[in-house]
Formats: sequence, C-alpha cells, structure tokens
Amino acid sequence: MKRALLIVLLILLALLGTVLALLGTRAGNLWLLERARPYLPGELSVENWRGSLLTGVTLARLHYRQGENDQALDVELTDLDLEAAPRDLWYGWLHLRHLRAGQLTLTLPAGEPADPDAPPFALPASLAPPLGLRVDELRLGRFTLAGDSPLVIDDLRGDDLAARGELSVPDLALTVADTRLRARLEGRLQRPYEMDGELDWRR
Repeated sequence: MKRALLIVLLILLALLGTVLALLGTRAGNLWLLERARPYLPGELSVENWRGSLLTGVTLARLHYRQGENDQALDVELTDLDLEAAPRDLWYGWLHLRHLRAGQLTLTLPAGEPADPDAPPFALPASLAPPLGLRVDELRLGRFTLAGDSPLVIDDLRGDDLAARGELSVPDLALTVADTRLRARLEGRLQRPYEMDGELDWRR
C-alpha cells in the first residue's frame, strides 16, 4: 500500500514538474505555442518572446490573421509587457498585475448587409465572462479599430479594473480626437443590466 502511494506521489510530482516547466520557462511557453499553432483557425506569429506565463512576458510583436480580403480578422499587438498572478486561477480569476502595450490594431471582417426582416438586437441574459478578469494596471499607447472610418484611441489608462458577475471600472482615461475623456462605470453584467457611471471630457 505504501509503495503504491509512493508511486502515485512520484507520478503527481512529475506531472507538476512538467506543467511548471511548460508554463514557467520561455522554452516551455514557446513549445506550447508551437503545439497550439496547428489548431488555430488563422495564422499566428510572435516576435521576441521573453519571460514566461508564470513570471511575466514581454514580446515585440504579436500578429494574428484569420480569413482573406475584406472578410479577414486581423489583430496586431506591439511592445507587450504582461505580468499575471497565476495563483488566482484557483479562485476563478484571471488576474493581471499589469498589462502594457505600445499599440493594438484591430481589423474586423466586413459585416453582412442588414436584413430588414431580422429581429431587433437584444443583449443576452448575461455578459459575465466564464472566468473573472482583474487588471491592476492597464496602459495602452494607441488602439486603432481599422476600417472605412477608423477609430483611434490614444493613451488608454485604467487601474483596478474587474469583471465577473459585476463590472468595476473605477477610473479609465483615454484620448479621442484631441479630447481627453475620463470615465467611471460600475454595474451588473447580468439581466437586468443596471449601470452607474460618470464621464468627463476636456480638450
């Protein structure tokens, strides 16, 4: 009996060591990335990955593309610096101590023509994510939603952001078209949606 328990313990320790090696080292992270690449519906490229998912990651550029021509989803992220708190996954939270990036450019697929007979848009019963999300510090130099009429947001900053059953955005600041906006928003992410917030702006 003791021998069987010892064997089980050794197997569990070996599995734990393998998981830590994959998540806690740069080589392990890159190996996981290569294994996941064939299962992605699009093409993913990463440049200059440093660090690990357990200790913090920096990378020069991440690019993902799915689809062709005007039906393509295209995401490009530069100068990413991310530090997570992996222990909080045990409590159902994806916790990022900081998330910083130089630029994020998003191009969405062209939409289908509106159907006049389609039912009116309605929010689902819940917008709550399956895993709680918390970001202690968010910094983004520029966000661009590309398209015929692109939306550009400069210097996006937020602290102590959280979303689970409720949304908590105590302080979010950004610049749009030379106008500095500052917002606070709190409320439920489930029906009935109840939101409370403030918005200030200045040129």
